[in-house]
Amino acid sequence: MDGMILQELRQTREALLHPASGLVWLLAMVMVVLERPVAEAMPACMLAALLVVLAVVDVKTHTLPNLLNAAVLLLGVMVADIWWQALLAAVAAYAVFQLVALGSRALLRKEGMGQGDVKLFAALGAWVGLMGLPLVALVGSVLALAYILAVRHPRGARLPFGPFLAAGGWLVFLYQYEMWAWLGLRM
Repeated sequence: MDGMILQELRQTREALLHPASGLVWLLAMVMVVLERPVAEAMPACMLAALLVVLAVVDVKTHTLPNLLNAAVLLLGVMVADIWWQALLAAVAAYAVFQLVALGSRALLRKEGMGQGDVKLFAALGAWVGLMGLPLVALVGSVLALAYILAVRHPRGARLPFGPFLAAGGWLVFLYQYEMWAWLGLRM
């Protein structure tokens, strides 16, 4: 257990030092600070920082560290207007993606989605609430599909879903109501 925690801490440190982490976080921070009040910008910047690190770790190692997923979850519950609704959304998200993971394993006869993705989706549920979860799944999947088509990702090759899920979660956190309106639904 201690070895696993040390490994996750090492992976996190390496991701923090990766040049892409700083650049993406800086762009995210500028984007948020320019259009949001400070009270909204601070949590969004903290979320962006955690998600960037998670994405870099997933790209490099095909794992999403439990410590970082837990940090996203706890921070989401702490900044939520109603903490128990954030926790409920996280539990619902975990249940849904766990069923998706089990279903894909049964259909494909191999792991189609890792437990880190399930936990990240649950953690993002605390940030976007029950109504934002379908959008996170949709945006993350569309981004992953666009990437696969753009780079002609080899069929059957492993693709970390965490970066796409992280991007989808962050975008939905920022623009959930605009997305629902664009889809023709008022939430």
